[in-house]
Amino acid sequence: MATSVQMSTAITQGIRVTVKSRFLPEQSKAGRFAFAYTVRIENLGTVTAPFRSRNPAR
Repeated sequence: MATSVQMSTAITQGIRVTVKSRFLPEQSKAGRFAFAYTVRIENLGTVTAPFRSRNPAR
């Protein structure tokens, strides 16, 4: 089964967040679907923006 990559982008107050999601068929089974995510955060503005927190991977 081929994996497909989906991408979403949003810009809020000069911060662009791009998320790519990819279905992982080798880790999925009936009733349980696995995905991998890549997140990119870019400051498009001229003002420094702090990165306040990150939830660790589970």
